[in-house]
Amino acid sequence: MAKVGWRRAVVGLGLSLSGALGAGCGGGGGGGGSKECASWMIDMFGDSGATATLESGALVLRRPGPTDAAPVNGPFNGDDLALSQVGLTGTFDVNVDWEGLQTGGGVWSQIEAGIWWNDPQSGNIYQAAGSVGGNGGEVVIINDPQFTIDQTDLPLTPSALDGARGSFHFIRTAAGASSTTTVNGQAVTAQATAPFPDATYTLFIGIGIGPIANDNDLHDEESIRITRVTVTGGGGTVKSDEFACAALP
Repeated sequence: MAKVGWRRAVVGLGLSLSGALGAGCGGGGGGGGSKECASWMIDMFGDSGATATLESGALVLRRPGPTDAAPVNGPFNGDDLALSQVGLTGTFDVNVDWEGLQTGGGVWSQIEAGIWWNDPQSGNIYQAAGSVGGNGGEVVIINDPQFTIDQTDLPLTPSALDGARGSFHFIRTAAGASSTTTVNGQAVTAQATAPFPDATYTLFIGIGIGPIANDNDLHDEESIRITRVTVTGGGGTVKSDEFACAALP
């Protein structure tokens, strides 16, 4: 069942972003154990107070609770803070493991990851993405003209998912692409109905807030621990990362 108000098709278009390089420390593309550091571009939007830190072998993303119901038009799908690597080509498999979800008690809290390409000719966004927050786990496929979204069962309350663990999993082959989000063992998958364009894709991980419409949607701080990114294939430019370095700059 789709979440009403889901905004991934329309936000994040045409943004000019600036950021700094961050480095984790993980295996090279292809899932090897080279201990080669992965370089991440860190993009931020506005003054939300969102942070990305390395703590006890995990990338920890935090976002203080919003103070008003203003919309967010940050990078990718409206994130306040996002990390990304550019360079996925051909056939690839990307898995992002996470744990320790804290929703802040908000239905619209949002942590996401995905693969993304913005066609410079048409302006179309192509992506396979997943997210998790107080409304459960979600998946999306955008592959013009396809727009597919699905989600896990709704929790009784957002806080019922506090402490959850799971993963985001993205696959691209010559035949198409898929996105799977797993939350506490429950998985939901979306599948492309046609091949994704032959292009260079960006891997992104972000934190933000969903489409808050009024003050009733506000919530406390949200956070998550990203414990590992595993990249197989994709040309070798985008790296796996187990976040074992001392700090992000």
